[in-house]
Amino acid sequence: MIGRSILPHLVFPMGDFEKSQVRVKAEQLGLHSAESEESQEICFIPNDDYIAQLEEMSPELVKAGKIIDSSGNVLGEHQGIHRYTIGQRRGLKVAMGKPYYVTKLNAEDNTVTLGPKEEVLSKNLIAQDTNWLMDTPSEPFRANVKIRYNHSGAMALVHPKANHVEIEFDEPISAITPGQLAVFYLKNDIGSQVAGSAWIKQAHD
Repeated sequence: MIGRSILPHLVFPMGDFEKSQVRVKAEQLGLHSAESEESQEICFIPNDDYIAQLEEMSPELVKAGKIIDSSGNVLGEHQGIHRYTIGQRRGLKVAMGKPYYVTKLNAEDNTVTLGPKEEVLSKNLIAQDTNWLMDTPSEPFRANVKIRYNHSGAMALVHPKANHVEIEFDEPISAITPGQLAVFYLKNDIGSQVAGSAWIKQAHD
């Protein structure tokens, strides 16, 4: 989400080095990070236990609520929606006879909605507060779109709007989650470049 006007002024002094070379340099300089384990997690969360950290910081999150299906039938009870993520399959503590996934989290009524695989798939999303790193396009364009940091991306048609985008994937995508960042990549001569990004507002069929 960095501003486009800043890009020409960025300097990446380690941009031409591989990670192994950086570790050697760090060791030569006596830096403790030379032997640090790699991580994409939040460094101050003990043992990567996000739930415990959230409950310590905000104990009011621990609040019993209903686990339901898309028709509103009660399937069980949870102890806080902060314990769940869209697309989650394990640890639901609800026996349905076949795999069920978290399809929706509703903070207003404190419910967690579960459904079969097909209910967690979507072909379309709306994302807002778009940040373009190229001239703002006036026409739809094709791009590889990632919907979370560890998503490999999927081809889609991106429809630019005034302050949002509507994205139509070629194939259904699992677990499109409001609040995550959708990033659009265009192929170029050396690989790909970020065309822009926007915060996912909602997914729909």
